[in-house]
Amino acid sequence: MSRAHFASIAGPERLSLISLWQIMGFVLVVVVALLEIHRLQHLSLQAAADTEHDSVAIAYLHAWLKTEPDNDELRLLLVRKLLHGRELSSAQKELAPLTTKNNLTARAEIRSLWQELLWRHLWSFSPQSSKFSAAAHQYLKTLAWLNHLALSPQERWVDAHQAEALHAPDLALTLIQAGHRSDRLTLLYEIHLSTALGLKLVSAQYWFILQDQSTSIAEARIYFLRGLTDLQSSGKTRGIAELAYNHLHRLQHDPQALASLARLAMATGDTELAAQFIAASIRQQLLPAPPSR
Repeated sequence: MSRAHFASIAGPERLSLISLWQIMGFVLVVVVALLEIHRLQHLSLQAAADTEHDSVAIAYLHAWLKTEPDNDELRLLLVRKLLHGRELSSAQKELAPLTTKNNLTARAEIRSLWQELLWRHLWSFSPQSSKFSAAAHQYLKTLAWLNHLALSPQERWVDAHQAEALHAPDLALTLIQAGHRSDRLTLLYEIHLSTALGLKLVSAQYWFILQDQSTSIAEARIYFLRGLTDLQSSGKTRGIAELAYNHLHRLQHDPQALASLARLAMATGDTELAAQFIAASIRQQLLPAPPSR
């Protein structure tokens, strides 16, 4: 077949290729358009979040969510708006698609909104009613389940206070202890819960930890003496004076702490140890006072 025949098939005109610059220009236009759509969506979300007219915002978000049912950010914003407007049933319905076990385990924001809905639902009943009792029991089971998750310190703090408010100081203590924090505020709360549960040996241990964190000998002495008081009121006698002595740490040369230890040893019948503490206390009083730290 001749070249002339091929030419007659292709026709007299040949299609010209799009240049590289034209392709780049087209891509740039598409990218700019997508960025502008994203910007407008962000501005719309922000406007819906900031508007003072919640009813208008809720209607707008409802309509928008119908077009983007998989938009989690949009759904969470709607739930927060509904919560703000005290529309608990609607908020629960809108949040339901996101409350899978995986989401509740891994996503703190969803977990927080879910808990807030349960908490508000609980307190919508009279505290004297059977409905409240049933809801409270279920909520405590929820808090016990949450305790096994990798919660933030703030989440544990809130959960522990909620458990205490529902008359479950044992669960509150378990929740706060699982955080493994030893800052002053947490330790004081653990002492409060331990005392409420009658766990004087536990609260004494927390006082001794606070003593180690103290910034002066005077402060350390206060915490140590409170630990001794809890030890003495624990109902235990055997070995508690020696236990307290093991926590003297910075107070090993403090006459007041040694004298208090002697009284504890005498009260628990350990006269030999009491004599040693008395002798150490007198010896420290006769020595020049060390510089305060």
